[in-house]
Amino acid sequence: MKLLSRNQEAQHASPVRFLVTLGGGVVIAIAFLLWWVEHERVALVVQADAEQIRAEALSLRSLISRSMTQQSALLALIAADRRDEIQHLVDNPFDWRARDDFFQHIQRVFPEVFTFTLADESGSPKLEDFDGLIGDVCRARIHEFSKKDPLTESAMVSEIHPTPHAYHIDLMTHWTLANGRRGIFFISVPPTAIAELLAASETSGRRYILALTDDPNLIEITSSGARDKLQRPLRLTDDERKEWSLSLPVPNSRWTLLARPNYSWLAEEKRRMRHQTFAIFAAFMVGSLGIMLVGMRAERKRQSNFNQRLAMRESLLSAIVDTMVDGLITIDEQGRIIGMNIAAERLFGYAETECLGRNVNMLMPEPYHSQHDNYLRNYFRSGESKIIGTAREVAGRRADGSTFPMALSVGELHEQDSRMFVGIVHDISDFVAARQKIERQAADLERSNQDLERFAFVASHDLQEPLRKVSSFGQLLELEYADKVQGDGSMYITYMVDAAKRMGELIEGLLEYSRVTTRGRPFEQVGLKGLIDEILSDLSFSIQENGAAITVDVNDSVFADATQIRQLLQNLISNALKFRRTDRECKIAIRSKSSTDATGQPFVEVRVEDNGIGIDSADYNEVFEPFRRLHTRDQFPGTGLGLAICKRIAERHAGSLSVESSPGEGSRFSLRLPAVRADS
Repeated sequence: MKLLSRNQEAQHASPVRFLVTLGGGVVIAIAFLLWWVEHERVALVVQADAEQIRAEALSLRSLISRSMTQQSALLALIAADRRDEIQHLVDNPFDWRARDDFFQHIQRVFPEVFTFTLADESGSPKLEDFDGLIGDVCRARIHEFSKKDPLTESAMVSEIHPTPHAYHIDLMTHWTLANGRRGIFFISVPPTAIAELLAASETSGRRYILALTDDPNLIEITSSGARDKLQRPLRLTDDERKEWSLSLPVPNSRWTLLARPNYSWLAEEKRRMRHQTFAIFAAFMVGSLGIMLVGMRAERKRQSNFNQRLAMRESLLSAIVDTMVDGLITIDEQGRIIGMNIAAERLFGYAETECLGRNVNMLMPEPYHSQHDNYLRNYFRSGESKIIGTAREVAGRRADGSTFPMALSVGELHEQDSRMFVGIVHDISDFVAARQKIERQAADLERSNQDLERFAFVASHDLQEPLRKVSSFGQLLELEYADKVQGDGSMYITYMVDAAKRMGELIEGLLEYSRVTTRGRPFEQVGLKGLIDEILSDLSFSIQENGAAITVDVNDSVFADATQIRQLLQNLISNALKFRRTDRECKIAIRSKSSTDATGQPFVEVRVEDNGIGIDSADYNEVFEPFRRLHTRDQFPGTGLGLAICKRIAERHAGSLSVESSPGEGSRFSLRLPAVRADS
C-alpha cells in the first residue's frame, strides 16, 4: 500500500515540476522573443531611414550638379553673346564705362557676382575688376583652366576659397572672338543657390553638407552658406565624420555630398520601442504572476484534495487486500517475502510474521522449490519472463507439509531503483477435482460411445440377418402360395413382407444417424457452388419428373466434411421436391450469404426455399426429432430420420439448422456453417 501511494505521489508531483519548468522556459522565451522583435524593429527603422536618406541624397546631388551645369551654361552664353564687348574690353581695359556696362549685364544673370576677370588664352589676366581683387588662388585656377581643351572642357567650377571680399566659388568658361582670338571668362559668386538646395532638402532633422573631395573633413557649403557664414568650426573631427554615414561625389566638381541622419529622432524611436517592449513584457509578467498566483492557490487546493483522496485510497486498498479471497504475496529481488495478506495466511497456514524475510520457495514443493532462485537469476540476466504478466497452474506447500494445486499470476513493480514482485494465488483444488472428474467422465463416455458403436454394428448385423430371411421367405410365400392361401392369409403375407422391409430401412437409418459423429471425415474448405451442381446433377431425373424450377445463387465456401454437407443439402432439396404442391409449379431457390457472428467469427448461411405444402409453426421442433412424421406413409414415404440426420450433421460442424414456414405457402430451411477453421 505505501509503495503504491509513493508512486502515485511521484506521478502527481511530476506534472507540477514540469509546469513550473515549462512556465520559466516560456517566460525566458517570451523575453527573448520581445528582445528580438525590438531589435528587428529598430533595424527596420534604421534601414528605412538609411534608404530614404540615400534616395534624397541622390536627388540632391542631381540637383546640385544640374545647378552648376546651368550656371556654367549661362556663363558660356554671356561669353558668346557679348564677345564684341569682351573684345573691346580686352583691347581697352581702362574703358570704365564699358566695364560697368558689362558688369551690370553679368549681374542681371548672376545677381550675387562681385567680380569678373578676362584673361588671355595662356591664363594671364587682361582685365581685373576691383583693382586686382582676384588674388593668387583665382589666378592659379585661371592658369589651371587655360591648360584644358576648350572642346572637351568648356567650363569649370572651383572649390570654395576666400578673398578679402567673401568666400566664393569661381565659374570659368572659354571665349572666342571674331578674329579667332581666344581667352578665359572668369567670375566669382557666393554658393547661395547650392546652399538653398541643401536647406530645402534638410527635412525631418536630416543634414546635408558639401565637403572637399581631396579633404573630406573640410566643410565647403552647408544650408547656411559658405564657410565664412558657418556658425561652427570649418572642419569635422574624425569622430564627427563618422556620423555622416553617406557620401556621394558630385560629378564635375571638387565636392562630395555628405548626409547625416536625424540621430535624435532615431534615439527617440529606439526609446519608444524599448518602452513599448517593456510595457508588453511588464503586462505579460503581471498577467503571468496573476495566473501563477491563481494556479498556486488552485494547486494547493488540488494537493490537499489529492492527499485526502490518497489517504482514502490507502485505507480502501488496505481493506481490499485484507479482505481478498485470493492470497497476495509480495517479494523483493532476492525472492524474500516482504508481505502477505490474510487470505495467503489462511491458504498456507503461516502467519505473516513467520514468513517475512524468508525465501518464498518455502511455500513451494519440489521441483518448484529448487528451481525458483535460478528462475529469478535468469530473469534478471536475460530479461526473459515466462510467468510475469501471465497466469499458470502450479503447486503450493502448506505449513503442515501438504500440497495443493493453485493458480499463480505474477506482476512486477518498480520502486525507485529497486524491483518488487506481487503474486496472486488461488486455491484451485475444487477446480482440479472437477476437471479430473470431467476427464474421467469424458473417457468413460468415449468408451461408452465406442461400445455403443460396436453394439450398433453387431445389433444391426444380427437384426438384419433374420429380417432378410423373414423378408426373403415372405416374398417366396407371396410368390408361390398367395393363390393357395384361403381368406386373409395372402394379405397377412403382404403385411409381413412390408413390415420387414420397413424394419430394414429403420435399422439402416439408425446406423446412419449414429455414425454422423463417429464415421465423419476430416474437415476441409468446401466450395458450395460445385457441391450443389453435383447434387442437382444426381437429382436431375426427379427434377424433370416433378417439373421443378430451381434457381441457385451460391458462391461461398465453408469449412466442413464435404460428404456430410452434400448429404445434408441433398436431403433438403429432395424434401422440397417430395413435399411439393400438385396444383402449381414447383419452385426451389438456393442462396447463400456470408457474415460474422457476435465474436467476429465468419460464417455462411445457406437457404433452401420452396413453395410446397409448408409446415405449421407448432411443428418446427418436431420435424428434427427422429421418427417424428407429420404425414402418413401413404401420403409421403420415408423413415422420419432425414431431418434428424441433417440437424445432427449441422451440430457436428458447430452450426445450426432451422426452419421457417407457413402451411400452404412453402418452407425455408436455413443452414449456418463456419466459413473458416475456428482457430484461424
